Amino acid sequence: MWAIGQNTWLNELHYDNAGGDVGEFLEIVIENPGNYTLSDFEVYLYNGNNGTTYDNLSVDQFTQGNTEGDFTLYYWEPNSIQNGAPDGIAITYQGVVISGQFLSYEGSFTATDGPANGITSIDIGVSEPGSTPIGESLQLSGTGSQYSDFTWEDPAAHTMGTINNNQTFGTPATVARIVGSMQGWNTTDPDYVMSENANGLYELTKTLDADDHEYKVLEGDAWGDPEYPGTNQHIVLTQTEDVTWKVNVTADLVTHLNPVLVGDFFSAIGGNDWDPAELMGEMTDPDGDDIFTVELLLTSGDWECKVALNHNWDQSTGGNISFSSDGVSMTTFTYDFPNNITTVSGPPPPTATITFEVIDTAARNYDGFNLKGSWDGSGNYDGGWNGGAEHSVFYDDGTNGDETADDNIWTCQQDLVVDNGANTWEWGVNDTEHNWIAGNWQFTIPDDSPQTQSWTVPDVPALVINEIMYNSPGADEEWIELYNNTDAEIDLENWKIVDSDANHTPIIITAGHSIAAEGYFTISISTDGNFPFTPDFDGTGNFGLNNGGDVVRIWNADGILVDIVEYDDRDPWPTEPDGDGPSLSLVDPDTDNSLAENWDASLQDGGTPGEINFPPIPYITVLDPNGGEFIELESNYLITWTSGHWDGNVNITIFRDGETPTEIVSSVPLSNESYLWYVTEDMELADDYKITVSGLGDDEPSDNSDDFFSIIEPYILPNLVLTEIMYNPPESGDDTLEFVEIYNNSLDTVALEGFHFSEGFEFTFPNTEILPDTFLLVAKDSVAMFNTFGVEAFQWTAGALSNGGEDIELKDAYDNVVDYVNYDDSPPWDTVPDGNGPSLTLCNPDSDNELPESWTHSVHFAATNSAGDSIWATPGFECQIQLFAAFESDTTVVVLGDSVLFTDLTTGNPTTWSWTFEEGTPGTYDGETPPHIAYDSAGRWDVTLIVGDGMNTDSVTYEEYIWAGTVPVADFYADPTEFTAGASTNFFSLSTGDSLTFSWTFEGGTPETSEDENPADIFYNIMADSLYDVTLIVTNDFGTDTLIKEEYIHTTPEGIGENILNEQSVVIFPNPAQEMITISLPDGIDAEMLLTDISGKVIIKEKISSQQTINLNGLENGIYLLRIVDINSKSIVVKKLIVH
Repeated sequence: MWAIGQNTWLNELHYDNAGGDVGEFLEIVIENPGNYTLSDFEVYLYNGNNGTTYDNLSVDQFTQGNTEGDFTLYYWEPNSIQNGAPDGIAITYQGVVISGQFLSYEGSFTATDGPANGITSIDIGVSEPGSTPIGESLQLSGTGSQYSDFTWEDPAAHTMGTINNNQTFGTPATVARIVGSMQGWNTTDPDYVMSENANGLYELTKTLDADDHEYKVLEGDAWGDPEYPGTNQHIVLTQTEDVTWKVNVTADLVTHLNPVLVGDFFSAIGGNDWDPAELMGEMTDPDGDDIFTVELLLTSGDWECKVALNHNWDQSTGGNISFSSDGVSMTTFTYDFPNNITTVSGPPPPTATITFEVIDTAARNYDGFNLKGSWDGSGNYDGGWNGGAEHSVFYDDGTNGDETADDNIWTCQQDLVVDNGANTWEWGVNDTEHNWIAGNWQFTIPDDSPQTQSWTVPDVPALVINEIMYNSPGADEEWIELYNNTDAEIDLENWKIVDSDANHTPIIITAGHSIAAEGYFTISISTDGNFPFTPDFDGTGNFGLNNGGDVVRIWNADGILVDIVEYDDRDPWPTEPDGDGPSLSLVDPDTDNSLAENWDASLQDGGTPGEINFPPIPYITVLDPNGGEFIELESNYLITWTSGHWDGNVNITIFRDGETPTEIVSSVPLSNESYLWYVTEDMELADDYKITVSGLGDDEPSDNSDDFFSIIEPYILPNLVLTEIMYNPPESGDDTLEFVEIYNNSLDTVALEGFHFSEGFEFTFPNTEILPDTFLLVAKDSVAMFNTFGVEAFQWTAGALSNGGEDIELKDAYDNVVDYVNYDDSPPWDTVPDGNGPSLTLCNPDSDNELPESWTHSVHFAATNSAGDSIWATPGFECQIQLFAAFESDTTVVVLGDSVLFTDLTTGNPTTWSWTFEEGTPGTYDGETPPHIAYDSAGRWDVTLIVGDGMNTDSVTYEEYIWAGTVPVADFYADPTEFTAGASTNFFSLSTGDSLTFSWTFEGGTPETSEDENPADIFYNIMADSLYDVTLIVTNDFGTDTLIKEEYIHTTPEGIGENILNEQSVVIFPNPAQEMITISLPDGIDAEMLLTDISGKVIIKEKISSQQTINLNGLENGIYLLRIVDINSKSIVVKKLIVH
């Protein structure tokens, strides 16, 4: 509830300042206080966190200040006024809050008790930051006689009890006036000054004669003052009438007629679309609250509308509003003229959820963002950007579309009205101080599909605020230093620096200034005239740095925040820079300069402007051994270290606590950063060793191991083997019979204390031993193991073996891997142990148990479980191998009369052997190792072995295993062996033996070799009286024999000048040929011609003599052989013919 009539308001306020708050007060104004009882006025202080009051006082207890005309000032100095974010003040009269006087600062809130209970406060829009100087306050300024005539201003010198700076009580300047043809365009006519009505509009009613009157609104008394609309408005009267103007001075809108609704749906109901004079859309104000409405029944569909004034388009009331109608319900359109808001009630318009995202993961300098965009508070498109108002803050807390909290990806969401893509929407972002950063990014909303609009804060160069002198001794000479932490020069033109107060005039670096790669740049902030050095840029005169803590911020020329440091003069920040002489200096420009622990006081008074803050200190750091290691005698150990900022050689020594160091090595290059140390056998065993790595000089750095390490006896990893795994016993539900067996495959007893399973399940051995050549069990359920197998087992602590395969790893007390098996339930691993009853067993502990082929399923029947399932396993004793007969021999191919030696390969534990050797001598044998078995009969013979172990038998027969036979004998003949050179002969093998292969060599023959059994057509073409050798080699599995018949073939040439058939006397042309060839023979030669393809198939066969032509029509292109045989002498000439 509001009190009306008392002209009283809050006029001045001070609640926060730098350091401890002092002089807090508030001041109110009462017009004509003599007309009231002051005790009826009361002021309440409200806590914005919970909306409750925390102090109050009636005005008769205030201190009275000055009186200006009818207005008197009263002020109150409470014990404390809270510092906001937010907090508030309510002024009441007779227990009721005075209209508009529940005010707050640093935000708004709703009261939960006291006279303002249920009322939401009005934020005054200004605040006092923690850096506000003592003696300043927030004040109203302006001219007027009521609260709305004045404006709150930022902190200025306080005027407690007196009229404020730039404040005058009295009649304010003209807010709005109608100027037009009806009053001669007089800009000072008092009769046309408008008055504010109860709804916040300015209003004027005049009687005008019949005429076409023109006018516009003037906010002031002269044409230089604001005026609107841009086009003169017309009032056309045919008779004398009263005319009422209404003006919204905030939106610069005026009307002398009822507003008219326009849209794209009027043609569907009998009117004109988008016609500002369509009176079907005329709106009325039945309640006199300047909120106009019209109700229409529309056809079903999606539509757009807006409001027009004065039946024309000269003024804009905002963007088009999208909505839907169902064709049944009435749609109500409302125009709130005082707030220039158009709303549509009825079926809500379709909307799309737009997620706006700002990605600040690179520099991470911003503490948040605010969203702006081209839509109004209802989500409708508004090209005026909602009057510049922000729509939402961005969130980085895992809500409002933000996926991951605190990852510097900021989001917010808006439900915006679907306009089917008719408008191009835009958005942008402010920082948390409501300063524009970037934007005008465009998007459309064609449908109700969700969208994400993203902007990534541009990456900025690594320019670092590196040093701050905020409180030099005596008069402050303040400065900051920037460091370019990149390898490129940075141009600083139009870069901006400011402190925590965004309202301060920033320092703007002018053209011509840059900072070199890895260089420094100093900027003076304030001076008393005795600046200690010449800065790179003079920035004095704009603001000063607060000695009690402040913020230094720097933006690049594009307005992107590059770096920010919020320092303090209290722990954990260094305190010496607060007036003691040193500057506040960043220890390392590569570290996060927002963290106090990365800053320190400079080493010298006055800081290090333009230079490195802290020159690097040479160092050595021992890395290994650095404490806790166990190093064995007679082993090699790698000593390692790291270093920086110097170079040279180092000595390495070893020492025990309280004893003199012993040199390990001297003059090792520092840059090696390691040395391989052989630990000699004469080192004393102890647990208190350290090493030192040091430079050769006394002034050079050194470092010791951080803690003691141990020298121990040489350690030999025990030969313990995982030999049996029951990972899936045939049980339903919990597998109680899971176990692992360990075998000591050595001659030494092994102490197991501290040994543990690091994979598969959890178990650490207590103080126990495992004897040589013995087994030890670790099981899931030791009781179940004893009840089923009658064996003792350790019970593991937690876990279970996977039925699908997994790692099992046994480590010693020093965390060395003793044995490791990665079993599986699929090939190549034996799959029988997967739930079928047998365990997975390793019968040979000397084999590699990482290989699947080393394992098999157990064949020893051990027990039957409660479900009747058989279990095969050997927990705690040697595995039993299945009896499997097998053997081998030293050869399987034997020459008749020779013998074969057989060897038993049976697995299991056989005790009897029975051999049968088909056609062997002897033919049978009972025993493990038979004597040499002789073979005198040719053929392929079976061998059979039958074995037994007292309970079981097994047999195997290798059919046709032994092949007995004879060594071959080579022999052959030829027909003919004597003939004319150029002719051929045929060879025939007379060799004996089975499965022979042949290798012929024909001296002087063509071809020279053959692997045929009976080679034919071997030509001898050398025209000479010659004798030639022939060689035959025959081979089979039993051996090889060679026969050489020397000078076996005899050839004689034809007489010189005689008509003989030979290579030279036979001429074929053309060659290559196409359709025919001519063959020319010596005179008197009668011959037979055979033309064959390369496979030997005869194509043409003719008798020829002398010179003869052969038709080649029909032959395919290719290579052919032409064979000419002398009918009388049998001489043969073979020539190649190419047809194409």
